[in-house]
Amino acid sequence: MKTWTTRAIDLLKASLEPPRHELNELDWKEALSSDKKRLTEHLSVMANQAGGGFLVFGVDATGEAIGITETEVEKVANQLANLGREALDPPLLLDHAVESYSSVRLLFVYVTESAVKPVHLRGKSLENAFIRSGGTTRIASRQEIGTLMLNSRTPRWEELRASVLRSDTEFETLLHTEPILKLLERPQPTPGEELLAWLPSKQLDRLIGTQPESRNEQLARAFRRYKICEERGSGLLKAGLQVELYGLPPIQFETGPSYFKVTLFAPRTFGQMSPRERLNACYQHAVLKHFSGGAMTNTSLRERLKMPEKQRSMVSVLIQSAIDQKLIKPADPENRSRKFAEYVPSWA
Repeated sequence: MKTWTTRAIDLLKASLEPPRHELNELDWKEALSSDKKRLTEHLSVMANQAGGGFLVFGVDATGEAIGITETEVEKVANQLANLGREALDPPLLLDHAVESYSSVRLLFVYVTESAVKPVHLRGKSLENAFIRSGGTTRIASRQEIGTLMLNSRTPRWEELRASVLRSDTEFETLLHTEPILKLLERPQPTPGEELLAWLPSKQLDRLIGTQPESRNEQLARAFRRYKICEERGSGLLKAGLQVELYGLPPIQFETGPSYFKVTLFAPRTFGQMSPRERLNACYQHAVLKHFSGGAMTNTSLRERLKMPEKQRSMVSVLIQSAIDQKLIKPADPENRSRKFAEYVPSWA
């Protein structure tokens, strides 16, 4: 499931609740219309909408989810992509996903909010821009066009892509990452997919040690100037070390459509932790040791979990379970001694 689909499904549910109505952020349709001009207007609307918007295909005029075929999915996705690219200025970035809803498959098309506004019909003036009001698509007034322009931002040179034509292999050879990682005091990732994932992956299980990304750079810059924040990515590392120091359960991460939530728990013994929490504690300990320049051992994990030497075998079972689930791996695959074995995260 893509990060935006949860928001789209929630909006669809709200739209189909009695009395059924279309929202400014979402428009549902039974199938692809033959009226390309109207489709282009809908795309203009969603791109001008704060936060973007969604088109949902497979819902009839009464609001009943009837589903969509695979052939129709491909047809809709291709035509909308062509319209977004060729019929609007500036061109649009679209994404789509097929999700199950009310036991049928629906096509969700996500139109991201354009940084440059107003998005209008190509070859025509800015007055040919459209907005959504009361769930209805209409042409924007001059005042509304002015508001869109005030909320428009021309991309900076530093934010543009260096190239979209390079393969992953070429990228690795062209970008020298060692000096960057040294300045950031980060271990060198394994070449290949791991290196690409690090450049700045936001996977839920990789948040500890991930480089930060400010959503509001102006506010973040002011906070750094006033010494309120640092933006070095060390916050979760520090929190993880304190969690381990006091023997707390592992940090719990949860994701939403545009956020993630971090939960810290009161002390619980190893026996009181759930099997999932034990595995997470093992994985997070390996991550913290890795970013500290070391590696996890049976002894270090026992100390983290506040367990005595006589429970060494229980820790060994936990480590093996984490290996089986590909959360961690032996730091030295050639080492056959389990007593002195060291472990690192599976991606290290």
